[in-house]
Amino acid sequence: MIKQIKLEIIIICIIIISCYFIYPIYSILTLFWFIIYFYLKLKGKYDILNQKEKRLWIFTAYFYPLIEAVFKIFIIKNIIPYSWNFINRTEHLIFSIVITLLLYPLMKLTIKKLNSIESFIFIVGLVISIGIFNEFFEYVLRLHYHLTDSFHFSIYYWDTIYDMFMNLLGAIIGFFIIKKLK
Repeated sequence: MIKQIKLEIIIICIIIISCYFIYPIYSILTLFWFIIYFYLKLKGKYDILNQKEKRLWIFTAYFYPLIEAVFKIFIIKNIIPYSWNFINRTEHLIFSIVITLLLYPLMKLTIKKLNSIESFIFIVGLVISIGIFNEFFEYVLRLHYHLTDSFHFSIYYWDTIYDMFMNLLGAIIGFFIIKKLK
């Protein structure tokens, strides 16, 4: 077990350091992502998952930071000109799906006590709340790095609305994935 944790820590450090060179702030988010991962794993929340759920959970935990890194590269380097809009929407959709899956070990016991409508409201509400926090984080980053002046800042309002819609859609998809796992 300790040998496995050491190997995981080495792999995670490589992922976080790689993310730093792509987009420094993303490395902080990746660190936070893996702190949640280890918290859930070490607190025994991982143990309540069946084998199918464990495989999906670990796959999600390791694969998502890599997918997000690809999104960041495409956006920052403008690899496909003017595609940041589409990539950003896809990024928010996938973020909401994987947040649902990452937090599933925390939610599983609660979901079992709820009927389908109640668990839908619980999961979607939680994931959307995290998405809203993410939008505040993006707003603060734009302000901090002076990415726009106050006159042009209104362009990001429509972006926020689209992002929040994608978070809703991703939360709904995440809910159905969880329902399928049972």
